Amino acid sequence: MPTRFSYDDLNIAKENFTKKLGEGGFESIFEGCLEDDTKIAVKYLDEIGKVKKSFLAKVETIGSIHHVNLVQLIGFCVEKSHRILVYEFMSNGSLEKWIYHEKQEQILDWNCRKKIIQDVAKETEEERIMLNLFRKKTEKEQLVGLIDKHSEDIQFYKEEVIKTMKIVAWCLQSDYTKRPSMSMVVKAMKGVLDVEKDLDYNFKPQTIPAIPNISFADSTHLLPSVLSGSR
Repeated sequence: MPTRFSYDDLNIAKENFTKKLGEGGFESIFEGCLEDDTKIAVKYLDEIGKVKKSFLAKVETIGSIHHVNLVQLIGFCVEKSHRILVYEFMSNGSLEKWIYHEKQEQILDWNCRKKIIQDVAKETEEERIMLNLFRKKTEKEQLVGLIDKHSEDIQFYKEEVIKTMKIVAWCLQSDYTKRPSMSMVVKAMKGVLDVEKDLDYNFKPQTIPAIPNISFADSTHLLPSVLSGSR
């Protein structure tokens, strides 16, 4: 679980909300600095996510995610009406800022952009290889072969681990209408609901047919900042 901060601590860290980095529909983001000089980005939720129970569930979920390409949640505050998330600070700003910057001297050159594309492609390829391995092991009914053999604890719970793998596959169905709701996932994890048996392990994106006779010429143009949303 990420660190829980008091509102007063964050108020001091954010220098009384004076350095605003950005804002979204229901949130404002400020730059701050902790006592150990660690820079942070503080997201203040204005309205949405005010319910304490759902907010803490969100914190626990986001805080458990660790990925090289995702900003890490390091703390939160839930005090009176305040609901605040504390993230690591991106000193160079977001990738979007560099790709779509108007100042010529700050635009990324082609070699740098190509490196970004290659890194994304490499990671996507690695994910595809893992999914293919998962599919092959499933077809041969050898999911147990994916379990860590060096962990006695994992080996002890191997049946539960295999069931969890199948739940994950259920959530990754190409046809989104066949994916379980979160309540179904919880029930399956608790063992009160059976995992769907007729699963597709190809995990290919579903193709949505084009809608004929509709013109999008007059549609509102969405800027990259709108598409990506606030972080």
